[in-house]
Amino acid sequence: MALSRRTANLDPDRLKAFREEILRSYEAATIVGQTGRLAEVLGRTPLGFAIISKTETRSLAEFNDQSFYWDLYCSDLGRAIALGEELYLFESLKERISPSDNAITSKDPDFNVLFKHIAELRAQGHKPDVICAPISVMVPFLTKLHSQMRWGSHPPEVLLEPSGDILRVFWSSRNRPLDRFLVFDSSAGLWSVRPDPESGRRLTVAIGEAEEHPDSVVWLAETAVKYEMIDPSAFRSIPLEGPVQ
Repeated sequence: MALSRRTANLDPDRLKAFREEILRSYEAATIVGQTGRLAEVLGRTPLGFAIISKTETRSLAEFNDQSFYWDLYCSDLGRAIALGEELYLFESLKERISPSDNAITSKDPDFNVLFKHIAELRAQGHKPDVICAPISVMVPFLTKLHSQMRWGSHPPEVLLEPSGDILRVFWSSRNRPLDRFLVFDSSAGLWSVRPDPESGRRLTVAIGEAEEHPDSVVWLAETAVKYEMIDPSAFRSIPLEGPVQ
C-alpha cells in the first residue's frame, strides 16, 4: 500500500509500536473466529465482501513528539474495526433469519423462550454456542442468570443446565442495535476474510504521511470480510417486544 511507504519523516520506533497496538487491540476484540469458521481468500477482494474501514488524519509533529501518548488512540482504532464486524454480523443475520413467532418482552423478559430455541437446536443435532443479545435486557438477563454466568471469560459466557451447554454472549449497543436475540451454532457459519497481502494478518494497518498535507499523518485500519450461513437450520431469531437497543 502506497501510504505505508510514505514514512520518511515518521519516528520508526513509534510507527512500529503504534501499528502493533492497533493490531493487538483488534485481535483482542474481534468476533471473527468466535462466531464462525474461517476461510482466507487471497488476491483481489471478491464481490459481496464488506469493507470495514476507518481513516483519520493527525498531526505529524504530535506523532513524533515523545510527550504525546497514542496508545489509547491506537486501541480505539483497532477496536472500532472489531465493532464494525459485530454490526455487520448483526445486520446480516437480521436480514437472513426469519423471526420466531414467540417473542420475548423487554419489560419482563421470560428467557425460557430463548432456552426453548436452544433446546430445539440441540435436538436437531446442532451445538448452539453463540447468543447475540439486545443490551436493553442486559440487566434482567444477568440478574436472572447470575448463577449461570461465567464472569471470568471474554466475551461473557452463560452455562445452561442440565445440558451443560456453554454459550458466548455478544451484547448490542446504541451503535450496534439489536431488536432480537440471535442464537446459533458457530460451526454452521463461515467468515471469509482477505488477509493483508504484506503482513498476512486479517487487519490492514497503514500509517504514513499525507500526500496533500505534508505536516499530517494518515492512519488507516481496514478489513474485508464476508459472513455466510452454511446451514441456516442452525440459526434462530427471537424477537424482542418493547424498547430495544
